Amino acid sequence: MAVTQTSLDKSYQGMIFSFKDQKDKDFWFDYGMNRKDGKLLVHSNDTELKNMVLEMKADKRKSKDFSFEWSDDASRQLAMVRLKEYLRAK
Repeated sequence: MAVTQTSLDKSYQGMIFSFKDQKDKDFWFDYGMNRKDGKLLVHSNDTELKNMVLEMKADKRKSKDFSFEWSDDASRQLAMVRLKEYLRAK
């Protein structure tokens, strides 16, 4: 399991949370908050979770200051670079 707080600058705060469960399924969550709007990117090799997120209508994945969506590969790779940089610095 890996958890890191991200702070690219004062306007962006976030957290990356990555773990593997007992069934060897990977889960990755990247939460970022730019000013007042928070966004959670979700990625996993758990097909049930993926289908649940992708089948949900976009307006159901949003509220006033929060939204979540399935992460594309580019976003996930960027977050993994930030996570690796954090772990190297520790």
